[in-house]
Amino acid sequence: MNSLIVLIPAYNPPKELISLCNDLSKHPFKRIVVVNDGSEKEYNDLFFQLETMPNVKVLSHVINQGKWDAIKTGINYILFNFEGCAVITAEATLKFDIDEILALCDYVSGNFDRVFLGSHYDRSEDSFLLRLWKRSECFAFRLITGKKLFDLRTNLKLLPASLLENILLIKSSDISFDFLLLLSAVNTNTKIKNFRIKKKDKKGQVRSGIFKRFSTDWSQYYKSTSPLSRVTRKITTSLIIRSIRKTNLDFENSDIAEFGGGNSCVYPKIKKKLGYNSYHVFDNNERGLKLFARKSLDDARASNFKKDLLLDDKIERKYDISISIGLIEHFEKQQTKLMIKRHFDAVKDGGFVFVTFPKGTFIYRSIRFVAEQIGVWKFHDERPMDFNEVIAICSEYGELFHKYTNHWIFLTQGACLFKKKSLEDQPRTFVIPKNDIDEESRKGDPSPSFHSG
Repeated sequence: MNSLIVLIPAYNPPKELISLCNDLSKHPFKRIVVVNDGSEKEYNDLFFQLETMPNVKVLSHVINQGKWDAIKTGINYILFNFEGCAVITAEATLKFDIDEILALCDYVSGNFDRVFLGSHYDRSEDSFLLRLWKRSECFAFRLITGKKLFDLRTNLKLLPASLLENILLIKSSDISFDFLLLLSAVNTNTKIKNFRIKKKDKKGQVRSGIFKRFSTDWSQYYKSTSPLSRVTRKITTSLIIRSIRKTNLDFENSDIAEFGGGNSCVYPKIKKKLGYNSYHVFDNNERGLKLFARKSLDDARASNFKKDLLLDDKIERKYDISISIGLIEHFEKQQTKLMIKRHFDAVKDGGFVFVTFPKGTFIYRSIRFVAEQIGVWKFHDERPMDFNEVIAICSEYGELFHKYTNHWIFLTQGACLFKKKSLEDQPRTFVIPKNDIDEESRKGDPSPSFHSG
């Protein structure tokens, strides 16, 4: 192992990366190199902890450049500082854990002059199209080279020192880089071997019905939204404006709070069509808040606040209306109740609360199922709701003023507008068990993030 270097590209990594690097540092690897590929600032503490570990080196990109650019940065550092060392690439997301990395090392048995591809027997977590694509790649590679491989795209690879300079010459592309890397190995007469690993059950990776119950990566969502969402947002915001107009508020003198309003889709329309005295956005995702700040740069009446509303209920003022678009469905049921209560706590007596949520219609479930199978569904912790559930919770604090169903966006959306009851008409207490708030799921990049749209 003293001639092996572990290389880990990392973008907004989970906190478990600290444990992985700590475990790796206990073994005689030459160095553990982690490349921070332009992660959000909130991950700086995590990378600082990694830098303090023995035998760990952290390199950084200012902006996110992609996995293979990060790997090339690490390889360039290794070639400059170490001679004749092979490289093991691993995953910051812990798809391959310490035991599996060490199993590959044992399998290699000092044969550092060839490429080893570590992959799982079970690839059921991959979407159908991804599995089809991987098989097509392997088939094409076999036609060209005559070599039968199981998974060209695995992120657990051992790369011999003789191949590293050639890797730096390959143009970065996440689509073709693996293929070209292995083709380069064939062209230099470097042997390639498969190493198959039996898949272990991973904590948190469980199925609930037909949906995978992972947390949503809101930073990634805000980074790249679907082109289709530009159309659906126009439809959604038009219906929202029409609905909240029914309140007959004097909007020019009204204060509005949007929960989960990072990169708010409704703010520009409200500003143009209705107006307001103040517009305050509460979110706990830094990227979303930056996007909103950029969007409202010339608006002195608009402000944003970073706040985890499940843990912090302190809001300095009362608003005339609080709204959220696509927020309350990203929690377990008890957390949803608490989040809805936060909406009502934030408004004055006689004020209004407006919420939207996905409805579990046949078309919603069908579209979601297909999207999950092809690997493009992003909202893994979203749970469809119905009017009965939402009205039952909200009726404790307000009276239903208006409701509608938005069928136009295919992923069917329900919406409710409530008028807050006076204080004496509301329940006196609200208790939620502490263990119903999953602290683990909201460390790092909190999940679910309070978002808009």
